[in-house]
This record gives sequence, C-alpha cells and structure tokens, in this order.
Amino acid sequence: MNIPKAELDKAIAEKRPEKVSQIVQAVLNNATQSYASAVAAFDYVEQQYADALTSYQAEETPIIENQTQWSEDYYFDQKVGLSYNFCRTRFEHLVAVAKYLESEGVESFKKRKGDRQSNEESRARSSLAKVTTVVIGAAIVVAAVAVFSD
Repeated sequence: MNIPKAELDKAIAEKRPEKVSQIVQAVLNNATQSYASAVAAFDYVEQQYADALTSYQAEETPIIENQTQWSEDYYFDQKVGLSYNFCRTRFEHLVAVAKYLESEGVESFKKRKGDRQSNEESRARSSLAKVTTVVIGAAIVVAAVAVFSD
C-alpha cells in the first residue's frame, strides 16, 4: 500500500486537520491508488492524529444505505460531506459507494491499481496483443513468401 506518509506526518505535526482530510481524500480519488491504500491512509490518521476526525453528522448529507439510489452525483455529494465531516462512518461509506459504482461500470470509477480483476484483465489484454502481433506478423511473412516465390 502506498500512502503519502511524509505529507500526512507534516500536516499532523502542524495540527492541520483540514489538510489531513485533503490528503486522505486525494488518495481515495486517485485512480492509480487502490482502495486499500485509501483505507490505510485513513487508519494512519486515526492512529496518529485522532483529533482530526469528527463524529458522524447526518444533517447536511445523510448516508443512504440503499445501493439502488447510489449514483455518481450521490458519490460527489458524499465527498463534499466528507470534507466537512471527516469521520470513519462517512469515509467507509464513500469507499463502499465508489466500489459499487466501479462494479456497475460507471466510467469515472474504472478499475484501480492493486485490484486483482484489473491486473488479470491487463495481463489478458497484453497476452491478446502479443498473440495478435505474432499472427499478423506471420500472415505478412506468408504473403511475402507467396508474392516473391512466383
């Protein structure tokens, strides 16, 4: 897992909870990071600077448990909610919503680094590309031999 420990340590040392929240959210929003990295960053903050966390407040942006109501707009509303209500409940919900939207094929929630299925798909695409290249190369050689042997 790749967490920005140096950045977090600096924000923690400066006692800047808003900066800590921004850093953790940046890991969550970064499609090159795994969800596990985002959770690890949150856990690190919780261990090192628990004062940066707040208790869950449902007033402004309540959490909806019904997945059929989860959408990209709902995710972004919850993301805004996390910026002023940086708590484990909201963070874990945001991760769950992101994973759900990814599983539903929402374009902006493509597979993340570290995701097993994504790595398997990447290897399969790479293998297919190699096979395709070999087949095309062989066809060119066969065609060239046929043309020049007459």
